Amino acid sequence: WTKIGTKYAGGGFIGKTAVLAESVGRDPRNFGGKNLIAALARGTCAATTPAEPRKCAGKGNYTYATSVFSQSLGIIAQVRAGETAAAKQPVTYLKSLRDPSTGGWPSLIGEPSDVEVDSTAMAAMTLDLLPDADSKAAVDRALVWLADQQLPDGGFPGASGNSVNSAALAVQGLSLDSGKYGAEIAKARKFLASQQNKDGGFSVSKGGQAGSDVRASAQAVGGATGISFGVLTRDMSGTTPQPVPSVSGQP
Repeated sequence: WTKIGTKYAGGGFIGKTAVLAESVGRDPRNFGGKNLIAALARGTCAATTPAEPRKCAGKGNYTYATSVFSQSLGIIAQVRAGETAAAKQPVTYLKSLRDPSTGGWPSLIGEPSDVEVDSTAMAAMTLDLLPDADSKAAVDRALVWLADQQLPDGGFPGASGNSVNSAALAVQGLSLDSGKYGAEIAKARKFLASQQNKDGGFSVSKGGQAGSDVRASAQAVGGATGISFGVLTRDMSGTTPQPVPSVSGQP
């Protein structure tokens, strides 16, 4: 799934898998038989690739990381693994994507894209891991912008409308300064609760298609806890490790 070992190894895929490993106490340098942290270092672009614009949009972009979400996951994985120096250029690139007029981040990399809640929350969680003043200031400004996007019912706008995903991510972002944004967080959680269905799952968006959605339900848990992906941990003691997936293995 990460495409490690192929020319299409994706920084976002690798970063997401590494953050999963780190969050459950596994070794991201030996997860599924792969060194995910080394793969992120190898996949950090040295320059733009004009002939293959989706591969490297700029120096510090991870290969085939075409969204702020993907770029952020790679940085979180490296920083959590103690590779802050290796993450320096990816961090610089992430900061370069910020909209100077709002302090928010767009969704896509390498093509025009509007500033949006999900990506801004994700970038804020990422930069909050760093100790420098510039990163802290960027987080503070991002949270101001996030709070300003809250809708009257407590929700937040996303690609699907008044979105459960966006509200949950906004809570995770605003929880970086819960003392300042406690009222907004409480209002957003009330919105999330209103979107929970009888089966325990959550709808994609208010007024959207009825029924529970796996992705929205998983993200709603993040909003309920408010824990940043940068510090998320879960104790997997007592569970049985699953076999390493294989593309040739039988189901």
